[in-house]
Amino acid sequence: MTSILSRLCLAFFCLALASTGLEAQSAKLTKANKFYQQLNFRKAIELYEKILAKKTEPEALFNLPDCYRRIGDYQKAERWYAKAVLHPEANAELYFYLGLSQLSNNRPQEARVSFEKFRELAPGDLRGPQLIEACDDSLRTLLNNSGALYIVRNVREINTKYDEFGLNTHRKGIVYCAERDTGAAPLFFQSAWTGRPFVDVYYCDRRLVDEETKAYKYGKSRPFDKIVDTRYHDGPVAFSPDGTTMYFTRNYFQKGKVERDGAGIVQTQIMSTKMTNTGWEKKGRRVDFARKSYSVAHPTLNAEGDKMYFASDMPGGFGRMDLYVSYLEGSGWSEPINLGPEINTEGDEVFPWLAADGTLYFASDGHTGLGGLDVYSSKAYKGRWRPLENLGSPINSRFDDFAYMQDDSSGISGYFSSNRDSAVGATDIFFFTKLAVNTELLVFDKLTGRGVDEVSLTSDCFPRKEYLTDVDGKVQLQLPLNRSCTFEVFSPAFGDTSVTISTEGYAMGARLFIQVPTVAKKLEIKVEGQVLDDKTGEPLANAQVELLSNCQKGTTKGSTDAEGNYSLKALANCQYVIKASKEGYFTSTNKFSTLNIDEDTTFNANVALPELFKLEDPNNPNGQEGSFGGGNPDGFEGEQVYQIDAIYYDYDQDRINLERSTGLQQLLDIMVNNPDLVVEIRSHTDSRGDANYNLELSARRAKSVADYLIEKGISEARLSYLGLGESQLLNGCDDFSSCDEAQHGENRRTEFRVIRQNK
Repeated sequence: MTSILSRLCLAFFCLALASTGLEAQSAKLTKANKFYQQLNFRKAIELYEKILAKKTEPEALFNLPDCYRRIGDYQKAERWYAKAVLHPEANAELYFYLGLSQLSNNRPQEARVSFEKFRELAPGDLRGPQLIEACDDSLRTLLNNSGALYIVRNVREINTKYDEFGLNTHRKGIVYCAERDTGAAPLFFQSAWTGRPFVDVYYCDRRLVDEETKAYKYGKSRPFDKIVDTRYHDGPVAFSPDGTTMYFTRNYFQKGKVERDGAGIVQTQIMSTKMTNTGWEKKGRRVDFARKSYSVAHPTLNAEGDKMYFASDMPGGFGRMDLYVSYLEGSGWSEPINLGPEINTEGDEVFPWLAADGTLYFASDGHTGLGGLDVYSSKAYKGRWRPLENLGSPINSRFDDFAYMQDDSSGISGYFSSNRDSAVGATDIFFFTKLAVNTELLVFDKLTGRGVDEVSLTSDCFPRKEYLTDVDGKVQLQLPLNRSCTFEVFSPAFGDTSVTISTEGYAMGARLFIQVPTVAKKLEIKVEGQVLDDKTGEPLANAQVELLSNCQKGTTKGSTDAEGNYSLKALANCQYVIKASKEGYFTSTNKFSTLNIDEDTTFNANVALPELFKLEDPNNPNGQEGSFGGGNPDGFEGEQVYQIDAIYYDYDQDRINLERSTGLQQLLDIMVNNPDLVVEIRSHTDSRGDANYNLELSARRAKSVADYLIEKGISEARLSYLGLGESQLLNGCDDFSSCDEAQHGENRRTEFRVIRQNK
């Protein structure tokens, strides 16, 4: 683990207050270990070195290099790790951190030997092979692949001899985390970890003075607000899209005092505050998923403000710090979801930032990189994260590089933090400008005009990188200025082609739109199947079958033979809906897709049709409170009543639980596929409770179903609703009967009745 990760992540996560009443210990080792456990590494170093000057004590020998590593002294860390691994009790982790220290000291050959030994001792740890690759000369080509695209500048107007990091834009200025020496900071305002002031949040005005080069003039830095200027660590911060809500990281406070976990460590929390007419609210609110037993930190929000990405060491992750996402639900945040192994590793993933196009940027020391923390990017596609991209040099270096963010939606300029050699202090904020032309490339089917997704593109300008088109056939590129780039385009369903794009004469940040037409391979694609009676499974002859797609105007039509079979031709790279209908039956559909088909293919897709006026036997599931199912009640055989699968409501309420109520989608599909139907929705309760109240409740619940269908586009003229309360019980479970919950559940149901068909 690298110094900056230790100090700027774990120091946030594991605050250790300087002891004001530490009891004298009888042995130096006990006292040194206590300092070490309190994260007071400078005092621990002093005692460990005194111990080791007299004799080789394994615990002191193993802890001393870790102290140096955590305060950022890689030279001494490497020297002591090299001694520690020679001890008979040395473990795999010592080789791991020796390799990291050597890599940070620009000694990749020596680091490779250490990582080889780590892989030998810990064969199941994926970090070994990845870090070995990081030492290879082949990876060093990253230093040349992207360097010509960037200009990187130390923002000396705000950087000092202390740490500055974690910048975000806000209104007309920038907000960032910084240590500041006020000249008279008492001990409790200093970190025992570093001996320097705790981190607070600062603000600085800025003004764009050169549009072409994205050059800014910066004003004087000042504390941002008292709510992020406390006696311990505050920041980094993130803002809602409208700028009126601020989310920030802070040590775990409760009623003005820090709270410790079971190990005596103060973790971090994410808090929020809102802007009022008089400024930010003075009291922050802890997010729902924060706990004092683990840390959550580094919040960032999507463009809509309803997703929060953050870092945490909560139990159940893949490594030390993982990235998570939480969804805004009403006024609170959902239980976090781990982003999975495509993003997270056995190491640390921290400082996420989400671009306007949904690309996630974050820092990691667990993926293959140039050394220390590197910045990576990925974008979610069809529920999975696409392969990571290491941003390369000069954004990444052999030092720690993190807290990347873009200045605007163009991605041409932005900021990141690093403790590289050119830093003024321990860690500084850097500004980058990308010497590139934003290019949108569209690969489309020449026959249908539809974009082709998952097309692979490679280029001589980026020999180590593969691009994939999105669901619309598009890919976003940033091409170097005054250069021609040839892209090889490959798709199994369309074959190969190429396109050359020149940026000669375009200014930095200009936008290019390139279209690449392709022609699908001539394939024989068919869809075959049967149209069947939904209940009996018998084939239906002379049923009408229509094939609708997203890439053809009109439909392909056919009908079934005597055995209910049909066969229709289809095109490649399309998504299809099969619509089957027959007199006396509800219309039903099925779906299939020919996307990425590269050989002759026959799809099989049967369609089952429910009989329109067939009365069904009651088949009611065992209900729970608020669940509704049912069929035709005994004594009502003359009505055309149809069963709906269970619909669930909040207890004693008319609000539908949409996640559990599959019957709603069933009814919606029937109404969409049969636009001539006019129906009445009926809701029933069991006999428990007041009869008048049950009648009113059932009416409100029936109306809720109707309102849902109207919201989904069903005409109000096709719907009516009726609450029947407990008036039509399916069994004898009335107020005078002794029935169990399952028997009462049979009476709680929702049905619909066909009133007429508009022809």
